[in-house]
Amino acid sequence: MKYQIRKSVWESNSSSMHSLVVTKKNANVRMTQEEIRHEFYLDEDWYREHHKNDKKEVIKIDPWDNEFGRSPFNVLVTFRDKLAYAIAEYCGGNYTIQSYIDAGIRFNETFVPLLIRLTGCDEVEYGKEHCATFAIYSDVGGDYLDEVEEVDYQDLVLAGVDDDISKDDKIFGVYKNVAENGRPIEEAYFDVPDYGSIDHQSKGLLTGFLKSNNLSLEDYLVRKDIITIITGDEFSTFTDMVTCGLIDVNNIVIQYPNYLE
Repeated sequence: MKYQIRKSVWESNSSSMHSLVVTKKNANVRMTQEEIRHEFYLDEDWYREHHKNDKKEVIKIDPWDNEFGRSPFNVLVTFRDKLAYAIAEYCGGNYTIQSYIDAGIRFNETFVPLLIRLTGCDEVEYGKEHCATFAIYSDVGGDYLDEVEEVDYQDLVLAGVDDDISKDDKIFGVYKNVAENGRPIEEAYFDVPDYGSIDHQSKGLLTGFLKSNNLSLEDYLVRKDIITIITGDEFSTFTDMVTCGLIDVNNIVIQYPNYLE
């Protein structure tokens, strides 16, 4: 006997379906430094006039959108869009103080020298931030608290910085609120870099694509024939565009992973 479990029921456990695509058009064509600088407006007259007294040429990375989930459908083609995706892959998805510190190190070691070389600028700054609250265990009396209660930012006061505060915490500043019921509750509230995030189903896709095709991060950023598709399995917009004939699969050299099979 067969039982029908569900019919026409919306799938709630949806997943992203990001893919890296290599096209026949612009095969191995790389963006020039002039084209990359143009995306940062570095050679525009108004930009030069506004920064004419600057001693160094600085580019500021501040992606307008760096959360890559299941929707909206998007095709990342420009240097800046692919850069935002790469930063989210290598540095994004942070939840702890240490993870933000580690992400900052990766950004400085991986992206800063690469961007300086590709743009010819002197310095790179990451300018997008967001506010985050982190719980810090108190060792008052020598015993760590079993749990830390969160409090509103308005209830926090700046704590005195002394030798009992770790070096990592000193980087951002430590805050705490007054004792509650005789038990100190500590919280840390920071402005942290917003490196973005990639849906967990697609996290690691970019690094896997580069490794399997023996490509570098620079290749991904500057090659015009490498693009990124953002969609989700409940939408499947890219495959629908192929099905209806809007996209010719003969122009696709590689799709990683290959959702077209």
